[in-house]
Amino acid sequence: MKIEQISVVVHASRRWTDSGVDVVAGERWRLVSSGEWTDWRIKCDAAGFDEPRLRLFEPLRRLPTAPWFGLVASIDKTRHTFTYVGREADLVPARSGRLYLFANDVAGMYWNNSGCVETRLSRGISFDGGAS
Repeated sequence: MKIEQISVVVHASRRWTDSGVDVVAGERWRLVSSGEWTDWRIKCDAAGFDEPRLRLFEPLRRLPTAPWFGLVASIDKTRHTFTYVGREADLVPARSGRLYLFANDVAGMYWNNSGCVETRLSRGISFDGGAS
């Protein structure tokens, strides 16, 4: 398989960032992110953060099981495909479609977000460095 790489800037203030990549079911992608973004006044990287004062609101996050401001991937903006990525992850989608990325927040609260992370997407690379 030919290995391709692309870099995508994911803005914290956008509900969706179109990666420009159409993924194929079963095809392995490695995502690695760097940079910082801010939720109101809380700075973090793509791994996100935990805030005990916000526990009551955790079920309202777009992906309730992922940390606040953790980087999340989605295929075709479909909720059941949401996958926590964080700083880095291997992604093997169960279905084909367009890959979107976003900071995990409450849907109506993107207005107070700032900053961005840069995410490198590499097709055919896994954490062990081998091509798939």
